[in-house]
Amino acid sequence: METQEYLSLAEQLDSQLRQDQHQFELYSFMTVWLKSRMPNLYTELEADFRRIEPNVYSVHAARDNSIDHPF
Repeated sequence: METQEYLSLAEQLDSQLRQDQHQFELYSFMTVWLKSRMPNLYTELEADFRRIEPNVYSVHAARDNSIDHPF
């Protein structure tokens, strides 16, 4: 998965999950399940994220800087 695909899909998922007050628990459960039952896939997904991580944070920083802050 490339950076733009991730950001687009993550934004869609985030807007869906914002309606769930237990979102953190869901993410935690999924991470624990995946890491314990499919450790190779977990490691592959983590490596894929680490590869695009600098770009993800760069895009987030650029978005934050383009927003007018009231202070």
